[in-house]
Amino acid sequence: MSATTLAGEVYPYPPVRRQTTLISDHFFTRKRRIQGVFEGERLLFLRRWLPIFFMHVDAKTLRDFWPTLITNYWSEFPEFAGGHLSPQEVDVRVVTIKQTEGRLKAWFNHERMKRARANA
Repeated sequence: MSATTLAGEVYPYPPVRRQTTLISDHFFTRKRRIQGVFEGERLLFLRRWLPIFFMHVDAKTLRDFWPTLITNYWSEFPEFAGGHLSPQEVDVRVVTIKQTEGRLKAWFNHERMKRARANA
């Protein structure tokens, strides 16, 4: 491997860049994306669903949990107003919905790992 020079020092490996994602005109690192996107009322909503999530984890029925959670999340926090949309706006909404649903799953799985570490 070639060495990289930073501030006059030679490192055996190139510097690692953390992956960032654009979320609502703000950049978040991957770690921040899991833990810090949900704040205020959204965080309280997720915490209210934790006991139900753990019940489904223990019963191994998460496939039943996700659709219910996601439906309730969007009914509680509707992101978009109705109306005529351009194709670009539709694309943005689809991407936003998929990203948010992924973040919901990541948040709950992070909480599951925290519980597993605490019980170990």
